[in-house]
Amino acid sequence: KRYLTSYTIHRKKKYPFGLVKLAMEMEKEKIAGIQISGDFFGTKPIEELEKHLLGKSPEELLPIDLAPYIAGMTFSELAELIRS
Repeated sequence: KRYLTSYTIHRKKKYPFGLVKLAMEMEKEKIAGIQISGDFFGTKPIEELEKHLLGKSPEELLPIDLAPYIAGMTFSELAELIRS
């Protein structure tokens, strides 16, 4: 049982396409804030992806095409990194 309603999670993982780092602020098991960074490439602003993830719990994430944001990453890889 968790007693904290607000906490921060930091994760990072190296993939063949680059390093992906996450800093997430969680409130009541939902993503209240997220910053994605690393040495990967994308054609769209990463902030659009961050906005898509806000307000959802890790279990509620809906599939999205990540190629424009993090070239080479699959949605399942991102979901696994968030949930791990």
